[in-house]
Amino acid sequence: MLYLPVTNYAAGNLDVVREMIAAPNTLIGLGDGGAHVGIMCDATATSYTLTHWTRDRGRGALFPVSWAIKRLAADNAAAIGLERSRPCCRSA
Repeated sequence: MLYLPVTNYAAGNLDVVREMIAAPNTLIGLGDGGAHVGIMCDATATSYTLTHWTRDRGRGALFPVSWAIKRLAADNAAAIGLERSRPCCRSA
C-alpha cells in the first residue's frame, strides 16, 4: 500500500482538495483518530475544516462558516441515518 498525501499538493496548492470537499457526495471528518493514527489522523478534519477552509487559507477562496458547520454536522448525520426531525433527547 502506498500512502502519498503530497499528491493532493502536486500543483503547489490545495485547490484539488477544496474541489473534493465541496463535492456533495463527500463526507468530511468521518474518519478515526485511533487505530490508524500511525498512518493518518482524521480526527483533526473537523477543526482543520473550521480553521483553514473558513478562516486561515491564504490562497484561494474560503468557505462560509455556516457551510462548514452544515457539512460537518447535518450532512454527516443525514448520511449515517440520523433524522433531524426526530429528537434524540427530551427533558423530563
